[in-house]
Amino acid sequence: MAARIGLPSTRTFTASMVSLSQRSAWKEVVALFAQMQETGPSPDAFCYSVASSACEKCSQWPLALRAFAQMLEQSIPPTVVNYATTISACGRASQWNRALLLLDDLRVSELQPDAAVLNSTISACVRAQQWCKALVLFKDMQQSSLKPTAVTFGAVISACEKGHQWRAAVQLLAEMPRKSLKANVISYNSAMSACEKGQQWPSALARLKGLKQ
Repeated sequence: MAARIGLPSTRTFTASMVSLSQRSAWKEVVALFAQMQETGPSPDAFCYSVASSACEKCSQWPLALRAFAQMLEQSIPPTVVNYATTISACGRASQWNRALLLLDDLRVSELQPDAAVLNSTISACVRAQQWCKALVLFKDMQQSSLKPTAVTFGAVISACEKGHQWRAAVQLLAEMPRKSLKANVISYNSAMSACEKGQQWPSALARLKGLKQ
């Protein structure tokens, strides 16, 4: 009599999902996760984070948000990575208010938000034209033990551009070298666009000269 072959373990499924993610096969990751939910075994927190990230990458944001809700329903404690991927999905789904609620939930838990979580939340606010909230989050980050990254500055400069805050955009751009951070072309373009909207061409040209150097 042939031996019964058991289901692959959670670790095996997750390893396959990670391998597919490394090849940008996002839809295949989502399909494998759906199969896992239907037939078992039960996914763990890391498996959920891989699936949520894949959902976000292939524009299946509702699935990413649903996956986080399922974690809570199954009493699986979310990690900081789970929060970061879900907040990022909220941003792409234009649900900035939900992103802020998730950040609040994280802050009252035993976990501490990291730079990735705050960057995702700031980006969510920027996407929804909530530039004031993005600036508040940036100030909170500066007052904490977390150090803003180049990604953080880029998102906040974009928020200033959308909020017609050209002075703040230029100040942030000038601050980056003092933080040993290098601005990319997108950050410079956002700052120059803010100067253009504020009819501040001299500042825009000065920033452009700095980029060329």
